[in-house]
Amino acid sequence: MRHPLWGTIGLPLLAALYVRRKNIPAIPKQLGWKFQTKLQQGADLAAWATGIVASEGKRLWVVADGAYAKRAFLKPMLKLGVVVVSRLRKDAHLNTLPPRGTKNRRLRSAVG
Repeated sequence: MRHPLWGTIGLPLLAALYVRRKNIPAIPKQLGWKFQTKLQQGADLAAWATGIVASEGKRLWVVADGAYAKRAFLKPMLKLGVVVVSRLRKDAHLNTLPPRGTKNRRLRSAVG
């Protein structure tokens, strides 16, 4: 989104508390808390934000730590059409960008 005075800005809009699986039994049942990994929570937060930017005719870009460059996060982002900017995993093998106008099938199969 663009602010009328300061241009493009990034602000935290929503946060979610991460609770370890072993601590879930200590939370009262009536709260209905369910366990989610950090990757699942990140994907849910990005899905929420996608709805907001889509209503403005925009596409969401997510800048994330390399720990989020995993299937559990990237696959939902691919389905939503979200652009993810992250560092590459240390076991990634990048030679060059794919030719313009073609789909990188190797990347899609690694994510999918």
